[in-house]
Amino acid sequence: MKKLILIPILLLVLFSCSPEEETQAPTNTVQTTTPEKVAVQYTLTVTASEGGSVTDGGTYDDGTEVTITATANDGYEFVSWEGNDSSNSNLTITLNSNQTVQPIFQIIQYTLSVSTTEGGTVSSEGATYDFGTEISITATPNEGYLFVGWETIDEIGNLYSQTISLTLNSDVEITPIFIIGVSIFQFNDIIIKRENNHSDCEYGGFKLTIGKDINSNKLIDEIIQEINFCNISDDYLTFNNLVSEYTRVPAIVWKNNQLHLQNGLNSSNYKTPTVSYLGPNTNPVYSNDLIDYDNAMAFWYRFDKLNTFHSFKFNFQDRFDAKNKMIATIPNFRNPQENADIMTQINCTDESCFGGANAGVSKSKNGYATIRIKTPDEGSLYDFYSGGAQVHEFTHSIHFQWLDDGPFFFEHPCWLIEGTAQFSGLSIGLKTYDDYIRERSYQMSGSPVPGLNPNVVNDLINQFFNVFSGDSTCNFEGIYSLTYSVGLAVIEALSTISGPDSIMMVWNLGKYGFSFEEAFESVYGISWDEAVPVLAEAVSKYSY
Repeated sequence: MKKLILIPILLLVLFSCSPEEETQAPTNTVQTTTPEKVAVQYTLTVTASEGGSVTDGGTYDDGTEVTITATANDGYEFVSWEGNDSSNSNLTITLNSNQTVQPIFQIIQYTLSVSTTEGGTVSSEGATYDFGTEISITATPNEGYLFVGWETIDEIGNLYSQTISLTLNSDVEITPIFIIGVSIFQFNDIIIKRENNHSDCEYGGFKLTIGKDINSNKLIDEIIQEINFCNISDDYLTFNNLVSEYTRVPAIVWKNNQLHLQNGLNSSNYKTPTVSYLGPNTNPVYSNDLIDYDNAMAFWYRFDKLNTFHSFKFNFQDRFDAKNKMIATIPNFRNPQENADIMTQINCTDESCFGGANAGVSKSKNGYATIRIKTPDEGSLYDFYSGGAQVHEFTHSIHFQWLDDGPFFFEHPCWLIEGTAQFSGLSIGLKTYDDYIRERSYQMSGSPVPGLNPNVVNDLINQFFNVFSGDSTCNFEGIYSLTYSVGLAVIEALSTISGPDSIMMVWNLGKYGFSFEEAFESVYGISWDEAVPVLAEAVSKYSY
């Protein structure tokens, strides 16, 4: 019995002491995670203000660079930022705190400068005004003066209203223009009254009244002639801007002369009876002479008409026949044999000395012109392939009627005769603007005169403008050749100031006994002495 009790106890001890079966109690392990760092953010608050706009703000991480832009509205300008020292409209901010910024705009101010001139007053001398301000200004002429417009800068335009309203969006300089309302010129019992009254002219102008017996109210009791010289379009110049605008002269001349020609063609009584002769052996390339003479009559429609006009066109072979026809058909042809020889170049022994054109007028106001052509036709577009020479010579017949038949000899500048005829011949005789410009350039390149440079102002003043018809240098050995080029430029310039036919009025006044200087001032409203430096500077700019 004792054995059976011991065995289990031994087994228990052996089992419990076995090293292979020994175990350890488990331990508890806690795993820890490092928390993520939370970003610091700041807010940029941007508010707009009157006068402009600005890009938006927002919330950004610490250290973020943010650029915002302020944009001014029309009439405003950016000044600065409230909340930041920058003066740049593009602002870059590095955020390290909450920030608030606001752009500051201010309205732009502009200056109105009003100059005063002799002859009147203005309601305001000008000041500084906010953008968009509307200002009303009135010009008031003094007694004896007329308001004719505003001289402006910055291309506001020609303003003719006595009261003008301006909305300022730039600096503006304006000057009222006042002129003497009435000028009186008198020679013996003939009186010229020049009235600068623009009420009857859409684009401004003046009226000349010729008569006798002016009364205390400056009214002429016996009117002989009355003509309005209205600017025919809004394209015209003045003695104040002629030099600065001289490049516009050809375009203005062409435009206004075509308008004036149309007025003449639409008038009821411009035609002169015309007798035309063409040599029996003459076959000209150009044969529209009668149309060109008709246009010339229409262009000078406001002045005395000739009783008849005689046109002779012939070649070298037909010159003797042409001479006989001239003597037989021109009424009261003065010194017929001598003058017909000159007009037909009868003494030429061959064609080398033959060609060109001439004009004249008889004592009974019968005009005539000869166009002498070579076989075949030779010459410039102006001379033989268009109506330039025809209009040129008819123009001579018009002013010769006063030069030769008037009660007084009209002593005139040397350049006046050919300058006047070239002016109408080119702008009326040629059919397109391109032809006019091309032939004008050709005609401008006249023969040089030794010692006289037409591009030098003092040369023109001293040696050209004041050389008159009786002076020894008024001939082809002197300055006469330049009368076709520089003379043309002078007449063109004058036409842009007082109208296409204004120069013929100077000739017309000569028949009453007025000097050239008196006639010039009557028509152009400025003395000849004052006009010469301006004209000389303007025409000196062309290429001759």
